[in-house]
Order: sequence, then C-alpha cells, then structure tokens
Amino acid sequence: MKDNEVKERLKQSLSVMEESSPGDKPTLSEMVTQVKQTRQKQKKELYIFFIIALIFITGIILLIASEPLVFVVFQAAAAVLGIGFLIVERRLQHE
Repeated sequence: MKDNEVKERLKQSLSVMEESSPGDKPTLSEMVTQVKQTRQKQKKELYIFFIIALIFITGIILLIASEPLVFVVFQAAAAVLGIGFLIVERRLQHE
C-alpha cells in the first residue's frame, strides 16, 4: 500500500511541476542564435581582457626596468596586506 501511495504522490507532484513550468520553450533556431550571440559577447570580453592584461604587464615590466626598488616595495606591501587579510578573516570566522 505504501508503494502505491508514494507513486501517486510522485505523479501528483510531477503534474504540478509540469503545470507550473513555463510553456514557452525556445526553438532550436532561437537557441542557436542565442549561442552565437553568447559566443560573440565572450569573444569581445576576451579581447578586452587581453588588451587590459597587456597594458598591465607592460606597466609592470616598465616599473621593474626603471625603478626596481619601488617594485620590491609594492610586492612586500602586497604580501603583508595579504597575510594581514588572512589573519583578520580567520579571526572573524572563529568568533
């Protein structure tokens, strides 16, 4: 008897889910169009990322070449700030 009750509940739940799901499902051509648009957007974002990364890397290389001491100070400050952040975060998690 329990198996039949479980089956009936499952059927009822599935029918409720089917009724509540949106009826407008995209067609194949709409999905293909959406995939193409997404790929174009991702390509554009990737190009922008590469340009920004190249500018950033060029700046770092120029900084190292012209002022190595300033670069070392920035690296040390970043390391200290990172360790400090981890310590504070760990203390906040334990409280």
